[in-house]
Amino acid sequence: MQGRRMSADLEYDPDTGRPIPPVLRPPVPYECSAGATPCGAPARFFACGWRCRDHAPGAQTD
Repeated sequence: MQGRRMSADLEYDPDTGRPIPPVLRPPVPYECSAGATPCGAPARFFACGWRCRDHAPGAQTD
């Protein structure tokens, strides 16, 4: 993404005038995808996505 500016404003295609869709990060199977920067720990699949033991639904925090 070198050369693209970071902004809260939408970027528009100059030819069509339509907003450019955001770049999405595809989920990686068997790796925890919790957080803005994915955890990356070994994980299993839940309804909310791939989660490790620490980020699983109902996980207890100490």
